[in-house]
Parts: sequence; structure tokens; C-alpha cells
Amino acid sequence: MIAVPGPVPKPASRRRRRNKPKSQGEAEAELVYGAVDAPELGFDAHSLVSDLYETLACSVEGQFYSPADWQRVRLELHYLNGLLTAEKVPGAMAWAQVQAALQALLVSPAEKRRLGIEMRRPVVDADEDAAVVQMNEYVNRFSG
Repeated sequence: MIAVPGPVPKPASRRRRRNKPKSQGEAEAELVYGAVDAPELGFDAHSLVSDLYETLACSVEGQFYSPADWQRVRLELHYLNGLLTAEKVPGAMAWAQVQAALQALLVSPAEKRRLGIEMRRPVVDADEDAAVVQMNEYVNRFSG
């Protein structure tokens, strides 16, 4: 991981930049169809580890993980499981290693901003939802 000097950048929607380059916004995303469903964790894990794995499997990040990414997740969480189930409290260096691994897996919002990734929730249109419900009522009323 390359250390970037300075504070973590703000999300693009909250930045005030006056000297935007002319090329900003011209880049197009490259679509890669390689994401797969999360495999089983594969070992008896501490409850925090299994909860983190399930959360990653349902998260936005998990939708973009490749098979190699999922194996990396399993490997990192196996290490974390060993730390959590050990008899002694994990040291600062071990905890720093866990945090670095989670950053590499793009779990940290700050790491996403450093890389220029901004994830947004889909916008729900209440009027569209109401129209769909009303159409379903019409279909049920007139078909039955």
C-alpha cells in the first residue's frame, strides 16, 4: 500500500475545486464481468469474523469481488480469527496488519475516496413505487 501524504480527500460531492481540468468527467468506466457469489467461509470462526464475512458478502464491495478477491478475504479473515480466538490480546502491530488488509479490500470509506471511488445508494422514486402498486391493484381487481 502506498502512503498518500495529507488528509483523506472529501467525497467528490463535497469538494470545492475551482481549477478543474478540462478532461475531468471524460473518462468512462470499464465494465468487467467477473464478480461471483461469495463462497463459504470454510472454517469455524469467531462471531465477529463470521459477521464481517456475511456483511461483505451482502455489501456493495462484495458485488465487485472476483474469485481471487474472495480468497483474499477468506485468508485475511482466517488471520483475524486467529487473533480473536487467541488467549492473549492482539498487539498493535497485529491490529495494524488487519486494518491494512481491510483497506486493501476497500472496506474503508477513506480508502475508497483516496482511489476516487464514490459509492452511492440507488435513489428510490416514491411516485414510481406508488404507480407500480396502483397498477398491481388494477391488474388484481380486473383479472380476478
